This record gives sequence, C-alpha cells and structure tokens, in this order.
Amino acid sequence: MPMLALIADIRSSRQIKKRAELQTGLGRCLDQLNQENQGLLSPYTITLGDEFQALFSSADRVMRDILGILSDLHPVNVRFALGVGDISTEINSRQALGMDGPAFYRAREAMTHLKSSDDLFRIEGLPEATNRLCNHSLQLFSHMCSKWRHSRFKILVGLMDGLSVRDLAGQMQLSDKAIYKNIDEGALDPVQGLLEDITFQLNQALE
Repeated sequence: MPMLALIADIRSSRQIKKRAELQTGLGRCLDQLNQENQGLLSPYTITLGDEFQALFSSADRVMRDILGILSDLHPVNVRFALGVGDISTEINSRQALGMDGPAFYRAREAMTHLKSSDDLFRIEGLPEATNRLCNHSLQLFSHMCSKWRHSRFKILVGLMDGLSVRDLAGQMQLSDKAIYKNIDEGALDPVQGLLEDITFQLNQALE
C-alpha cells in the first residue's frame, strides 16, 4: 500500500540568529499539527535540530499543513520534499523515526534536488507526466510565495481552513477590502485550486 512521506528542513538555518527560539516555535507548530491531522500514520517529528519528517495515509491536509508551517515560521524558508511509495519497515506510530522504503527514498531524492535549487517544494513518486506537471507548478508557486508578506500566508491558510473574508478580517484586524486585495494580488483563488489539484493527484496515487 503506497504512503506519503514528508521530509523537510529549514533553509540556511545556521545563519538564523535566534535559532533556539526558532526551534521552540517549530516544535510548538508541529505539536499543533499532530493534534489536528487525522491522516498521519506517523507524526511530525523533529529528527535533527532543523529537520523534521512525517508519514501520511492521505494527502488531504498535507498542503494546508505545509502552508501553516511557512506561516508560523515566516520569514524563515522551509523546504518540503514529498515521496509516494511503499514502506518496507514497520510503521512507527509514535515518532517518524526508524522507517524506510521507497516513499522515504523518493522524499530524500526530492530533498536532494531542492538543496541544489531555490525551490521550496518537490514531489517524487507520481506517474511521470503528472509528477513533472506538479513540480513545474510548485516551482512557480515557490517563486510567488518567496515574496509574500506574513499576512498573505495567514490569509491563504485561513481560506484553506474554510474561513470567510469577514472571518479573516476580524481575526487579522484588517478591513474586508484589505483581505480581498491580498486575495486578488496574490492570485490566492487559483493558488488554492492548484494545491487542491496536487492533493487530488497525490490521493490518486495513494489509493
């Protein structure tokens, strides 16, 4: 049965001045996601100081989780590598440690590629044409969101959580007009559609 492995790391982490504070914030963020995400086979686990991984049975929440982490850690950049495939070891439901197999091999392959580029997201393990299309789309999204303010990440995460413009305006203490301007200038409606389509393709591969 194919599964979805995620391996992530904080880019240029050694150059970050408040590194201990960042690691504390990352731990708090991952703990919250572990409580919310029902598709986790193995929870978000910090494997080294600035690296973490998880294993999923479903991709339903993965893109939302990724955007939530980027929002929480902004302006720090985090790379996310996803691999689809089997797991050849027992699944560790307590920590994402001690597991291996094609899903993790492909996630590591994706991370190797990310470390030689400026991209933040990559997938390996989908059918070839689909994999190529998803990664080209994610490259474009990486380029777009690298210029985003924190507020734009928060708005996109809120939209992915089903919040209305009025809810977001109240939560962020902004006007409805400011929220709509962010949605328009950031092309957040097509971005959300793109992430939903990638989620669909991942779920197709996991069936």
